[in-house]
Amino acid sequence: MDIDRDKLVNLTADDKSVVLKELVSLNAAMKQLRENINANNLTEEMRDCLISILNSCALNCSEMLAYDSKNSVESKIRDNMFKTINEEVRSLRKQLLKNNKSDGITEFLIELESALYKWWKSNGFSVITDTSFGAYGFKGEFSLDISLISFMSTRPVTDSECKQSKLEKMVEEGYELVKESRTCYELLDTPKNRELIISLLKNKFPSVKIMRWNNVLASNESDKFILRGFEAYIKDLSEIEEILNETKCNK
Repeated sequence: MDIDRDKLVNLTADDKSVVLKELVSLNAAMKQLRENINANNLTEEMRDCLISILNSCALNCSEMLAYDSKNSVESKIRDNMFKTINEEVRSLRKQLLKNNKSDGITEFLIELESALYKWWKSNGFSVITDTSFGAYGFKGEFSLDISLISFMSTRPVTDSECKQSKLEKMVEEGYELVKESRTCYELLDTPKNRELIISLLKNKFPSVKIMRWNNVLASNESDKFILRGFEAYIKDLSEIEEILNETKCNK
């Protein structure tokens, strides 16, 4: 069948690269969601995280391909509405916190968790789940699934010569990776990688203690394992507060 060239979707090199990147992230999120559901270990927090990634990737693809479907338009309207509501809620919270000490503590812990998550993501990794605070300080499951992270900029072709990707930065820092597919890399479970991760955490949080590592067998390397994450405790919350203060100073 002949293709009507006038009806082809025209994409720049940047647009094409971004769309392909979004599709890789979408496939990775779908894969993890399917694996968690099959294993009956899908938590509510992981569900929310993965569905959010799927929706975001689909919406970004629609925008890059100039496809304003009813869903994408409604999603934009909904996002703008939620943004306005969230701003109003934050404003009301600040007013209420002045007269409610317990809520002030809750808000502070939420800010600590958010600051820690942003710091972890800025270092090339994924999410932090199953978090809690107590006499032990902070506890959480730190994900090392780099396949869900976008390593390309929003102008990957144009910026390729002047801006390194997060993936390249990790390689320069000495992390040992394995290529699981044409565009997907995973973090190997090696003494060097564990040492680098421990060093990264210890430099920022001296009181941190890793209790357990999680790994899976590499699909393309029968004798190698892939690091999926670890459970860690940060006893001194003031160490996390330093990140929060740095974030506020940089605004």
